[in-house]
Amino acid sequence: MLPKNLGNYEVIDQIGAGGMGEVFRARDTRLGREVAVKLLPDAFANDPDRLGRFEREARLLAALNHPNIGAIYGLEQHEDHRFLVLELVPGDDLAARIARGAIPIEEALPIARDIAEALEFAHEQGIVHRDLKPANIKITPEGRVKVLDFGLAKALESDDGRDSRLSQSPTLLASSPTVAGVILGTAAYMSPEQARGKHVDKRADVFAFGCVLYEMLTGRQTFAGETISDTLAAVLKTSPDSSALPAETPRAIRELLRRCLEKDPKLRLRDIGEARIAIDHARHAGAEDATTVAAAAPASRRPLKLIWGAVTLAVAAAAFFGAGSMTPRAPEAPLRKLTIDLDETAGSARDIRVALSPNGRRIAYFLNDHLWVRDLSKLDAEPVPDSEDAETPFWSPDGTQLGYRIGSTFYRIDAEGGKRTVISATGETFTGGAGAAWTEDGRIVFTTGATGLLVVPAMGGDPTVLIPLDSTETDLHEASELPAGRGFLFVSHRKEGGPDTIVLFANGTRRSLLMAKDQRLWTPRYASTGHILYRRTPTNSGIWALPFSLDRVEVTGEPFLVAPDGAEPCPGPDGFLVYRHGEDQGRQQLAFVTREGTAERKIGDVFEVVGNGALSPDGKRLAGVVNENNNGDVWVFDLARGTRTRLTFDSGWDIQPRWSPDGRSIYHVSVKDGTIRRRAADGTGTEHVLRKGWAPSISSDGKWMAFDDDVADQRTNLFFVPLPFDSSVAPTPLVATANDEWGAQISPDVAYVAYVSSESGRSEVYLTRFPDGDGKWQVSAEGGTRPRWDPRGGHLYFTTDTELWEVEVTTRPSLMLGNPRPLFKFEQAGVLMGRSSGYDVEPGGGRFVMTYNAAAGMQRAMLRLTVVENWTAEFTKTAMK
Repeated sequence: MLPKNLGNYEVIDQIGAGGMGEVFRARDTRLGREVAVKLLPDAFANDPDRLGRFEREARLLAALNHPNIGAIYGLEQHEDHRFLVLELVPGDDLAARIARGAIPIEEALPIARDIAEALEFAHEQGIVHRDLKPANIKITPEGRVKVLDFGLAKALESDDGRDSRLSQSPTLLASSPTVAGVILGTAAYMSPEQARGKHVDKRADVFAFGCVLYEMLTGRQTFAGETISDTLAAVLKTSPDSSALPAETPRAIRELLRRCLEKDPKLRLRDIGEARIAIDHARHAGAEDATTVAAAAPASRRPLKLIWGAVTLAVAAAAFFGAGSMTPRAPEAPLRKLTIDLDETAGSARDIRVALSPNGRRIAYFLNDHLWVRDLSKLDAEPVPDSEDAETPFWSPDGTQLGYRIGSTFYRIDAEGGKRTVISATGETFTGGAGAAWTEDGRIVFTTGATGLLVVPAMGGDPTVLIPLDSTETDLHEASELPAGRGFLFVSHRKEGGPDTIVLFANGTRRSLLMAKDQRLWTPRYASTGHILYRRTPTNSGIWALPFSLDRVEVTGEPFLVAPDGAEPCPGPDGFLVYRHGEDQGRQQLAFVTREGTAERKIGDVFEVVGNGALSPDGKRLAGVVNENNNGDVWVFDLARGTRTRLTFDSGWDIQPRWSPDGRSIYHVSVKDGTIRRRAADGTGTEHVLRKGWAPSISSDGKWMAFDDDVADQRTNLFFVPLPFDSSVAPTPLVATANDEWGAQISPDVAYVAYVSSESGRSEVYLTRFPDGDGKWQVSAEGGTRPRWDPRGGHLYFTTDTELWEVEVTTRPSLMLGNPRPLFKFEQAGVLMGRSSGYDVEPGGGRFVMTYNAAAGMQRAMLRLTVVENWTAEFTKTAMK
């Protein structure tokens, strides 16, 4: 009698029995989870030689970490009982599902695909299942396929090849005096070589897979007989009844069945990965024959052997099970497009963040400082509770939970509602380009927009580094996972103007998939159609597709444009695609904005990125950063003549221009090495590299320069140096604490410095005396950054995420601060206030130089999502013309 407890496992009830032992539901008291316990047969457990062999096999099987394979947690012993601890998979097995009737083709093919993917993964590890059958395949309540008992038939063999299992139905044993006579498996799913007791390899699993697929589609066993002997005879001598297959069975699937069920293993489908690909093609081609599938790629990029293979496949389909397999041609899956209009009060298109659930049924998006979920079966979107100011939505692999970030903290919430749960308060600073993905093995992989890739357990924990930056990179952006844990895709932004690169990280190594000179790349995501979809700007901007083989994990063709002016591609199953339409990038320019929030004068042309506007002391010129050909440089605009002159020419980005008080020089920062530099404003002479630092502020008397610099523990503090600059003079700390301080701005009377500090847990604007740093006065009340002085004094300005604020400041004879008051909302003014935007104040505070969204007048038309069914059909038709 089985005891109530097996060591740390509390036995609950029996859930199964078979030739490989009895199975019980148990509770792991150490980890607080339910598991399955498989008690090994006594004859086996009492054989030390076989037990030692089994332990070696079990260690190999435990390495099968795949979402479609039931996991082996360990091999344990308690008193005289030897048992395996397995993943407890809920739900019915496939045998129970088939017992209720044949499975419709649209339901059966996804199940078969997952089975094939599980087998493919195991075969790549050198493991053959040997006993694949519907009873060893479970379908969880969420629809996840799990293949069980991988390799246990092999592990349970004795050293001479004999199986210890008792002869029972349907699992059986028949042996002769020779090792070759041993039969392992279940009669109705055995390959002919397995039934004859010969050596078997992965092709035996291919045969069994064909049996399972046939049984799903027809509701009856592929090979059946009144006795086991009759069943084995059917396996060896007969062919399955093709008339039992549904009439709508795609020709490619009929051909797949024929190849899987070949009696001769030399003629059989050699790799189960080919079955997975055939199923994908059949599904994505809308149940067409393989000729149409082959035409899905542009003709100029389609290998000749693929065309010939498609023709051969179409001809061979006629021979499958005789002429009776020739069914009417299935209709072509239609191409459908629709748009979802979003709230007309929203900000810019760039502020929208989109995520499609894995099953393609729900769209999550960030809009108007809130997360929304639109179920495509409903007319209206629903707000996500507790998601104010949320960013970066992402779905769990099963689509039951939604993750998002607020500030530096990640949360998850049930897709049907409820209270949010903290995943991790990361403590990281996030900037543009940050993204996150929920992996199939239960991790959140994310980027901050300024670091490498980080990872944190989805159930909660502390982040660790998954992929560090290398010496050529400034940051990694927008990670996503390939199916079945095949690796991660992300974008690498490189130093010194190097090309943006889509990178694959797999098996601990990096591989560049696509480089784009003078282009920006964003959001690479794998589509089950066999493409990596991504966004590119500025030339031919929009969503592009890079042909990619998941089976070979390599690029298979040239990229092509899918959706001009599209952004954030979200591919779903079966050629489903969602993306947001329109983008402000490529539609920016500098402008003068009034105190009421009216953009009354535009400056210069429209560019992809423009910002950091800084007025000269006499107000006649403007220095700003312009991005041309994926490289940002400082340009000087003559406001009277309407001309512009390029000031910097190196390969990296140059940002944060500041004028000297006499208007003769411009200080700026080179991003590629983080140095502050100075150059004559008319572009003559040599550029002078001064020192390391960021965000220089030049005093109105020209005697001092304050700046940020990185110190120990990745903190940023404030320093100043005398001017003219002397490299032999060490900088003097101005505000140096255990917190981050940045954005120093010296007051017009050179008596105070305004700056930003994180000491309260969020960014706030403070004042301190200059140059001694004595005293500290908080200026903003509910968050603030980017302080700027009116050049005439009397007022200080700062920004929040959404508004420009003003504070009256009197510095003499003593400091007096007024109450902060908002001037206007950026959204109302059509102003973009991103990380690189910045602004400046006209003397007297009557106007502000800001980055203007030149497409602001078109916001109503731009703020929409586009939904596409069978997106590849559009390119299939093009290729066939």
